Amino acid sequence: MRRVGWSAVALALVVGTWNAMPASGAGPSEKDLEASSRVLETTGDLRDPLPAGGGVRASGTLEPRTAPIELAAEIGGVVGEVPVETGEHVTAGTVVLRLRSSVAEARVSQMRAALDKLAAGATAQDVDAARGERDAALARSERSRHQRELTQELLSGAAATDDQLASARSQEAADRGTADAAEARLANLLRGSRREDVRAAQASLDEALASLALGEVRAPVDGEVLRVDVVPGEYAAPGQALVVMGDTSILRARLEVDERDLTGVTLGTRGTVHALGQTVGFEVVEVGRQMGDGTPSDEPGARQDSSVLPVWGQLDRAVGWPIGLRVDASFAVPIAASPQG
Repeated sequence: MRRVGWSAVALALVVGTWNAMPASGAGPSEKDLEASSRVLETTGDLRDPLPAGGGVRASGTLEPRTAPIELAAEIGGVVGEVPVETGEHVTAGTVVLRLRSSVAEARVSQMRAALDKLAAGATAQDVDAARGERDAALARSERSRHQRELTQELLSGAAATDDQLASARSQEAADRGTADAAEARLANLLRGSRREDVRAAQASLDEALASLALGEVRAPVDGEVLRVDVVPGEYAAPGQALVVMGDTSILRARLEVDERDLTGVTLGTRGTVHALGQTVGFEVVEVGRQMGDGTPSDEPGARQDSSVLPVWGQLDRAVGWPIGLRVDASFAVPIAASPQG
């Protein structure tokens, strides 16, 4: 119930008294004026009294120990996998969602295989294959040299043209280059992997892994999955909240305390909450700074006006109560007496 201005109440009563008078035009009697005066002097609280009991009463809802954490992907994409469910407890670093990333996964596999091969060194089969390629390239290079020499002799006897000689020389140079490259590869295998090659392969793998990680959403802390807002196959925009989690190891009750009882409720005040047939102690760990910012509720008995202040009490022990459960609370402080008129 909202507070009503006392002058407005008194004025309404005086006007009502005047309207109830006979239409004879006579003014209010001394008795009526005396009654109106008594109304104007009233300073008591006209709202309904709080429930009787041994301490300050309040109601509210359960929240995680910390504010809920909304998890999102850094890039957009189609959701490929959600390996967690609502209510599941996860540890920090657990993957809670993956976007489809077949290209990134293939590149990671390719880079890892290349690094493993360099780290392991050349096998006997690798050396034999490289030696065979070298020998074949040398043979082609030798044939190209002979073909160039033959074309040059024919040109001197007018049996070949300048263009044919130029083509023979070009083929000889190409085959010689191929043979030199094959010789270098064989030499590298026989010498072993160079450190700079291994470092380059590791850098390529790290880059591929970083690209793949952009499509993974991981839990930043230990906690409970409170809500999953997407399903596989659905598109997720960058920064869109996909999974919500929080620390539910110890719960907090967000309670709405009547303004008449604020002097008795401070940090460290003890109390109890009751729900689902259980009673658990709590201690006030936070007091709101603004009146009337309590969460509206359709629950019976919940305060909806601007005469409440949110207060958070941390429960003494873990309980299996769900987040959002409505609870009743009693603070270990006496109810402030309402002033009487």
